[in-house]
Amino acid sequence: MSVEPVLQLVDDPAPEAPALRSSPSLPHDVPAAQPVAAYLEGLLARHAGLSDGEVATYIPELGDADPALFGISLVTCDGALYEVGDSRAPFTIQSISKPLTYGLALDEQDLLE
Repeated sequence: MSVEPVLQLVDDPAPEAPALRSSPSLPHDVPAAQPVAAYLEGLLARHAGLSDGEVATYIPELGDADPALFGISLVTCDGALYEVGDSRAPFTIQSISKPLTYGLALDEQDLLE
């Protein structure tokens, strides 16, 4: 397995999200172009307004985060991109970088099968 596609996603600007059609047969005009898109729209509608908790401040970058932003971006193995909400807003990845770093280390040591 090669990390080049992942590195390309990191280095290249995000492509434009595909246009989503809406269907009058779905409640609240949920996009119906793809079941995945409809599911992500439902997640956004259900969770974007949550304001529980506090913004972490033990790392300065986390303390600067806007708690009102909420977005979901999903890229499938075949390259389809689905986005909802504030998915283009820059953010710090902090601990989520660990699985990516682990994958890069496995690839560098030829331990991926």
